[in-house]
Order: sequence, then structure tokens, then C-alpha cells
Amino acid sequence: MVFKLFSDDVKTYQIVIIAQLRQPQIKTLIYQMTKALLYTIATAALLFASAGIHSVQANDEKLAFVYELVRHGARAPIIEEPKGWFQVKLGLLTATGMRQRNLLGSYNRQRYVEREGLLDEVYNPSQLYIQSTGVDRTIQSTYSELLGMYPPTNTQQLKKSLSEGSISDKAMPPMKIRGSVGLEGTLKATLPLYLDSYVNVPVYSFLAKNTPDDDIQPGGCTYALTYNSDHWNKVATYAGISDFIMPILREPVGKAFGYTRAEIDALTFVNIYMLSDVLLAENMEGDTPRYNFTSEQWHYIREAQKIVLLEPISDFARELWITKQFRKPMQAFHQRVNEILAQSNNNDTLRYMLYSAHDVQVANVLHWLQPVDFEVIDVPYASNFHFELSYNETCLQTETPNKYQCFSVKVLYNNEPIHLGTCLDANQKAGRHTKTCIYTDFIAHIDSLSFKGDLAAECERPWNSEPSPFRKSHQISG
Repeated sequence: MVFKLFSDDVKTYQIVIIAQLRQPQIKTLIYQMTKALLYTIATAALLFASAGIHSVQANDEKLAFVYELVRHGARAPIIEEPKGWFQVKLGLLTATGMRQRNLLGSYNRQRYVEREGLLDEVYNPSQLYIQSTGVDRTIQSTYSELLGMYPPTNTQQLKKSLSEGSISDKAMPPMKIRGSVGLEGTLKATLPLYLDSYVNVPVYSFLAKNTPDDDIQPGGCTYALTYNSDHWNKVATYAGISDFIMPILREPVGKAFGYTRAEIDALTFVNIYMLSDVLLAENMEGDTPRYNFTSEQWHYIREAQKIVLLEPISDFARELWITKQFRKPMQAFHQRVNEILAQSNNNDTLRYMLYSAHDVQVANVLHWLQPVDFEVIDVPYASNFHFELSYNETCLQTETPNKYQCFSVKVLYNNEPIHLGTCLDANQKAGRHTKTCIYTDFIAHIDSLSFKGDLAAECERPWNSEPSPFRKSHQISG
């Protein structure tokens, strides 16, 4: 038996069990499932073991707010996969991807609900804000994670909601979609099927493209979107980089897909990127390798992914886009700090923001943050940032002239701490023996990287349009 996830024309997701397998398939299936299971066990072990390293707060330290940015889980390739291994359509989440994000949700529950008490044990809509890109795999990933964070506890209520078939009476609030004017009838008819009627926590998304309120997708910043669209498939974008990598990958990748000599010679860097995506997706699902790549070749297959995520976006386009992406989380940080300084006892305020996105968002945030001595080869499925705001209760009770110094921010990437130059310099100057950011230093670091000016006006214009007067005076490369 194997679980299969499929999508029909109305994007209805169902889990079905394939019970009839031909005998020749069984050995291959056992190998594939065993490899996927081992990966899942390893992922779980990493999450829960590392929890003991990074999640213990000092006795007088208390967690106050978390911003999470996360890539979707494992998926089928984004181009046709010749071997027909994947039982889901192009780009859709696989069962492995669901497990990845569900495990992350279970870890988040253990840390932020059970251990730290940041969030209520039962979902409190005032404490969480969740937003996803409007892509099937990110929406599916989000609900997989949330089912780990807030697993269903009332089966009878869920069954009752299913039988009644309405949107408004689910066990928890339904998904809310913006930019959906005129589609109410269609949404009412299809959303119960689309979400399998298991809606625990509302997830905000955008059906309309290029919505200014959408801070996650490049489409929320037209300048970034058009710059990336115009550059990602151009040979000149990867000049220099491809000159080094193509001789290493052209031959083995072409042979892996059974290409002719002429087809191999015609491969571009973007072609290699697309084919590498297939190889990485197959590897994640435990498929039998189609070619015996060397460790060096596999390294550059992975790195090709990161290169195509970063190179087509200029420094200025990235600055606009990531500044926009960070604006609401930064506002939430400041709001939470002020609540604590005001000694508010209101438990129904925002404590957690989750942005469910893609590798392009995660890779560009990591590049934009400029962490010290921290490099990655690629951005694997389910890669995530956690920005954790904490405060020192003892410090707040003293006559400290600057109470903001009582707050700190820890930045974790895949549960490993990353360190920011502004914070390290300030800590050294003040004689603090820590690499964690004091809140004001974290704000200073983000501010030093952020766009200063009319963000909306700059984002709304295409990159190759006439620059605004401000843009002409803005000194930045790229």
C-alpha cells in the first residue's frame, strides 16, 4: 500500500490508498519507502535533538514573539519527469513534503506551546497570523504544518462539519482569500473540497496577481517581479558562473536524462537548473538514482538551484522586495515590545507570524541579511527561518534607563543560529559576551539593509521604466 495525493481539474485534493500493486513493483516500492522513512526519521531526530540545544531559555528569559519564514515541503518537479515516478502532478506537494512540514509543526508546538507557553494550547486566532503564497504546494504545506502545531482533537465535530458541507461551520475558522472579488460562488462550491474540509487555522493568501498588499511574492513588488522575469532565463545573467559549472555538469546531467550529443551540447545553465530540480526531487522521494554522480557533481547540482534564485535579482530589486516582506513582521515585533513595556496582561494579541513560501524567498532573505561566516549550498525543502524575540524579566524590573536593552532577538536558520554583523560589533563594543542580538541592534541591522524612501512608489513601477527622482539619487549598485 502507498498513499497517493492527486489533483483533478477543480483542484480537489484527496488521499487514496492504492492496494493493488503488481509484484515487480513491490521490491522497488519497499526500497523507496524505506529511504523516505529513514529521511523522515533523520529529520525528526534533527528537529527534536537540536531543540535541546537552541530552545532552552534562561530562567529569567521569556519568549515574546516569533516570525517564521518557511519553504514548502518536498514536491514533484516543476517540469515533466520522464520516468513517471511521481504520482502527483507537476509542482504539487508529495506525502514526504507533507511529513516534513507536519514534523516542523509538531516541533513548533513542543517548543512554542508546551515548553515556552508562547501560544495557547488551543488555537487562539488573536495570537497567530499565517500567510501563504497562492500556490497549491505552499497552501498544502501550511496546513500540514498547522496540523502538527494544532492537531485535530474533536473527530466528531470534524465529521459533523464534513457531513453538513458548509464553509462557515468548520471546527476552526476557514481559510480567508484576498483578491477574490467576484469569485465568492466558485469559492463556496470548491473550497470545502479543495481543503479536504480540515481547516484548523485561517491562512491568508492572494488569488489576484501583483497585489500590493502581498508582501511575500515578488508580484507584490512589480519592480522585483519584472527584473527577475526579464533576467532569469538570459545567458548573460549567469556569465562567469556558468563558465565554471557547465563543464562539470553538462555531460553527466545530459547522460542522466538520456540526451543525444547534440542535445547535451545545446544545454544552457537554466536547462541544467530545471533538470537538477528533477534530480533533487527524485532523490528526496527515494527514487533509484538515474546516474552515478560524483560528490563534486552533486554539490554543483545543488548549488545551481541557489544561483538561479539569486542571480536574476539585482541588489536594488532585492532591497525593495525584502524590505517589503519584512515590514509587517517588524511592526509586529515593535508592537509586542511595547505591550510588554506597558505591562499589558492581554493574552489575545499577536505572538506568531508565519509566512509559507518558496526557496526564492528564503534564499534572498538569507542573502539580504548578510550573516557572518554562514554559507549554504542550496535551500532544501522545508528550509526555515525563526526570528525569536525574548525579554529578560529581571532586567525589566530594574531601573535600567533604556528598557529596550532588556529585549533580544535570536535568528535561526534550519534551527542553527546565524549571527549579524551589527549585533556582533555592538556586543563587542559593550563588552557583552554573547552573539545574540540586543533588540535595538537587531532593528539597526535590519534598518541598515532596508530601502529608505517611498517603498510603494518604487515597487509599483517596472524595473525598466523611467526611474523616479528619488531613485536617481539613491546610491546602490545593481
